[in-house]
Amino acid sequence: MHDAYPYLRGLIYNQPLMATPALADLADEWAHAVLIEGRERLSVGASAAQTKVLAPDAIKAAGVAVIPVHGALVPRGNTMTACMGTSSYDRIGAQLDAALADPEVRQIALDIDSPGGSVQGAFELAGKIAQATKPTTAIVNFNALSAAYLLASTCDSVSVSPTGAVGSVGVVALHRDLSGANDKAGVKITAIYRGDKKLHGASHAPLSDAAQQELQTQVDEAFDQFVAAVSTHRNLPPDRIVGLQAGVLHGADALSQGLADQMETPQEAIDRLAGLAQAGAAQQLQQTQRRHAMTLRAQALEIAARI
Repeated sequence: MHDAYPYLRGLIYNQPLMATPALADLADEWAHAVLIEGRERLSVGASAAQTKVLAPDAIKAAGVAVIPVHGALVPRGNTMTACMGTSSYDRIGAQLDAALADPEVRQIALDIDSPGGSVQGAFELAGKIAQATKPTTAIVNFNALSAAYLLASTCDSVSVSPTGAVGSVGVVALHRDLSGANDKAGVKITAIYRGDKKLHGASHAPLSDAAQQELQTQVDEAFDQFVAAVSTHRNLPPDRIVGLQAGVLHGADALSQGLADQMETPQEAIDRLAGLAQAGAAQQLQQTQRRHAMTLRAQALEIAARI
């Protein structure tokens, strides 16, 4: 096994993922090609390559900070994961902090095109977005699925295009059993260990009933947390979310099921947010001028009283 990517292998197997089946299959295909066969790596962020990226610098001038949420989502990022078309929760969080601290920013937009990703770190970032002190909007450009929809649901509003996709509120876990392949290759692995659960999920053996039940428990717990978060932030009954059965909804269907608030193109959404930001700036300027005028009047009255 050419295991040059232990961090990514740990993200793919034997733990819950809030990801679409397509992403899970693609991640498994990538892992088999790179980690096992050592072939040239595949991108695990296929949708990101087709994303129409909103121009953040130009939009920020209008008072809107655009935070990209593209490709597969991982807890922490580095140069390698960035080159693979992924986004990390820690980087998104840092960009959110910067936008909140910037006095020129009045609206925050998440530019989302992601099939989801890791459970680890997702709920922490979702909570941070929910507590943002500036208006937040999720712009589905054009996929906000699974973990990406968790992030979108915590925003103050969700904008989806007529063909945009949201939902996939579900959890999946994968285990790759290499025991048959090892037997054919004449490879025998002997593990020396202590602790009954130490080898749960090991790829050189079939998944045991105990390990499968443990993994299923983790999936169930993550799913319940996922449903509770979407229910709270979207003000929807949990039964309705569960009833979607991790389905993907587009455009008008997303609105009718309460998973989105506006149907508009990404550019229309940005234009709308820019208008709100500029209107807020104008209002603040008027208030500042009014306070300044009142201060000058008070000073004038004080001087007149002394004469």
